[in-house]
Formats: sequence, C-alpha cells, structure tokens
Amino acid sequence: MADQAILGAAIDLLKSEGYARMSVEAVAAAAGVGKTTVYRRYRNKGELVIAALETFVQRPRVPDSGST
Repeated sequence: MADQAILGAAIDLLKSEGYARMSVEAVAAAAGVGKTTVYRRYRNKGELVIAALETFVQRPRVPDSGST
C-alpha cells in the first residue's frame, strides 16, 4: 500500500505546491513512509511525478481474440 500512498501524496503536493516546490522528502512525509522507500521505487522527482500522472491515464482494453 506504500505505492498508492506515495502516488497519492505526490498528486496532492503537485496540486498544492507545484512541481518546482514539491520535494521527494515532502512526498515521503505526507505518505507516511521513509525517503528511502520513495527512492527505491523512483530514481528522482521527475520519475515520481510521471508515475503519479500516469495514474490518470486510462489504457484501452485489448479484446481477447483467442490464440494466434
């Protein structure tokens, strides 16, 4: 559940602070996890923000057409 907490905190901080003022440390604190927990999943703030924004993308469902 740390993943959901991290991404949710990133989205909240992005909305309230903006990208420039948001920090990985603030995301970790808001998510209730350690900074190392965030860095194990994302190399930097940019990757974290991309992952958070990707939660809004709805991928089209590919119909199961059987075997090839």
